[in-house]
Amino acid sequence: MGNCQNCLVQEEEQVEIQFNNHTEEEVQAPPYTQQPPLLNLDVKTWQKDSYSLYDYENSTFIHCQQIPINGTSYLTCKANKVLYNEGSYSKNNENIEETLLLPLEYENETFQLLNLRFNKRLQTQELVDDYSKEEGDKLLSENQTIHADFQMSFNIQKLRTNTNRQMVCEMTKGSKIWLVTRSIQTASINEGLVLKVGDVIKLGRVKLIIKEIQLYREANQDLLEESSICSVEDKNEFSKQCRICLSTGESPLNPLIDPCKCIGSTKYVHINCLLRWIQQSSHFNSNAYCTRFIWKSLECEICKSVYPPIFERNGKSFNLIELSKPKDKPYIIMEFQQKKQHDNPQSNDSNGLYIVNFGTKKELKIGRNHEVEISIADISVSREHAHIKLVDNKIILSDKRSKFGTLVLLQKNITFTPQLSGLELQIKRTLVKLNNSQISQTNQKHRDFELYLGRNE
Repeated sequence: MGNCQNCLVQEEEQVEIQFNNHTEEEVQAPPYTQQPPLLNLDVKTWQKDSYSLYDYENSTFIHCQQIPINGTSYLTCKANKVLYNEGSYSKNNENIEETLLLPLEYENETFQLLNLRFNKRLQTQELVDDYSKEEGDKLLSENQTIHADFQMSFNIQKLRTNTNRQMVCEMTKGSKIWLVTRSIQTASINEGLVLKVGDVIKLGRVKLIIKEIQLYREANQDLLEESSICSVEDKNEFSKQCRICLSTGESPLNPLIDPCKCIGSTKYVHINCLLRWIQQSSHFNSNAYCTRFIWKSLECEICKSVYPPIFERNGKSFNLIELSKPKDKPYIIMEFQQKKQHDNPQSNDSNGLYIVNFGTKKELKIGRNHEVEISIADISVSREHAHIKLVDNKIILSDKRSKFGTLVLLQKNITFTPQLSGLELQIKRTLVKLNNSQISQTNQKHRDFELYLGRNE
């Protein structure tokens, strides 16, 4: 990622695998009987600490280790050390200098991965729901700006964070566990991971949250049409005029509005003209398949005031997001979160929405290249990073051998069945691959990972 080989050599650090506080030289593997282990974990750690990324292309600074598992145990990491521990992980043995990677419970002859972040989120969800009901309407009425819809989500996240801090003495902490898409698509019947509302996708250091999926879309006559732009002409010299199309006509479905602080001849604009400007403006990098809203860029080019998301005209509300949804095409809406780059002080946090439609194309590319349908301007995203494909009323995500992988956040506990052999999980800079000898070679292909991961519920 821009570092020369000499710099990388200087940054190389030795990684030790420790078992129960013994170094690898003292103990080569955890104690177990002569029988084959119940589960084998192939553990790889990238030694370069960079945004909790794992470099799938570079094998120079990857430390590999095989860990046999025969019962309840857990993996932790301390700096660049991966630690194996037997027994259940609890707050009593929690070390603030160690980070929990993978807790495994063995019961009834099966292993279960305990996603502690998911369990914690369930306990705070009731508080979040109550906060949404009490503060939602009040917040939207007080903040009539483009950030209004997302200010509440920010406050909710703040509430969840504060609540988690209060629970830290009562609950154990866990790292985010990510499903590695490329390990699934090679053996899945869907050739990828089926996306669902609420999924969190990670491409490099950019996160995409699936907000809405609409696969059945019928044309709605209430939506704006091109013919409604100038349906009525007013010859009065003092009449309002659209600053984009220069027409004085308006209709109930496409009125002239004053969305900013401009005055005079630039004060008014048609709703439809404003939407077309958003779709064609270079600030948003939109195209025929993707309309992108960037909240910090959604401002008037003249007076620099931010456009609100909802306009009122003659008692009727006009929502820019709703009006930008495709009329008769399947679509998916993704909220993106792009954090400030620590190595680039001039960069800022960037948040917004992608409204992606499947028109004539049923497979769309995601990447840093400007020729892809969904363009993401971040150096950690590969030029052609991933694809989303519409197949049999399902949207399937697949990785295209990207440098930092295509990940989907694991949001529940999973049971390690033999069919999940080969599945890879990424936790920070550590990659864990599950190996189960019970699955035959004939069952390696065409597995329903949605079923085995519990994502079909």
